[in-house]
Amino acid sequence: MQEERVEAGYYFVFYTLIRSLPLLLALVSVYLDQGHLSIPLFAFQPEKEMRILLPLFCLVAFLVKVPVFGLHLWLPKAHVEAPVAGSMILAAILLKMGGYGFIRLTTIFIIPFHEYLSYYLVPFCC
Repeated sequence: MQEERVEAGYYFVFYTLIRSLPLLLALVSVYLDQGHLSIPLFAFQPEKEMRILLPLFCLVAFLVKVPVFGLHLWLPKAHVEAPVAGSMILAAILLKMGGYGFIRLTTIFIIPFHEYLSYYLVPFCC
């Protein structure tokens, strides 16, 4: 195997794994608090400390999957080194999943996004 492909694989695995760990912790916290993870039944009423951390933890996981400046260093390597079919699957599934995650998070965390995080997200959207 080529060293570049192995390195691109490591970048992909470590970026997605390490950046998805806060999402896992946030989902476990929500499940322990609410007793379910159903979005239609979701009522976001966390303690004061968790009001910012839960949306931020969920957001970080999806920022890595969408090509956002500074968090997508794995993406060029993965696309260059992947075969055509792998690159198509990467673009079709993983990158779209990041956008879909934003849509779903907006419906759940609209108040924390608006009050606390929107000022930090706007520069990434331009």
